[in-house]
Amino acid sequence: MEQNELKRLMVGDWVYNTHNRQNEQVQQILELGVMLDYNDIYSADDIEPVKLTPEILERNGFTNYGESWYIPTKNDEDIHIMIGFHRRENVIDVWQNLKVSYRKTTVNKLYVHQLQQVLRICGVNKEIEL
Repeated sequence: MEQNELKRLMVGDWVYNTHNRQNEQVQQILELGVMLDYNDIYSADDIEPVKLTPEILERNGFTNYGESWYIPTKNDEDIHIMIGFHRRENVIDVWQNLKVSYRKTTVNKLYVHQLQQVLRICGVNKEIEL
């Protein structure tokens, strides 16, 4: 993971620890790196993002509709979260009032920590299981 990407992580985000060869949650963000579950500090060279997969989405309550996945929120009429795995691009869309997109991220690959951050921004208190 690049150093600038490491700075975008938040406490609780899932990452892959290449040193221990396992997925771990970020416990603390430090200037030199991140502290993971075992209280050791790891640099950007030791951390990789966890790829978001349809299996992870299904395990966490998302519903599949073709190439897109949806999750109900507290008040589904107000906030709608859609994950799309498309041929050309992958998309995380958040719709307000089911009409106006107020946040859209289009990336080549989707990662679990990106989903976690979108859920937090939307006020969805959900622990993601890998």
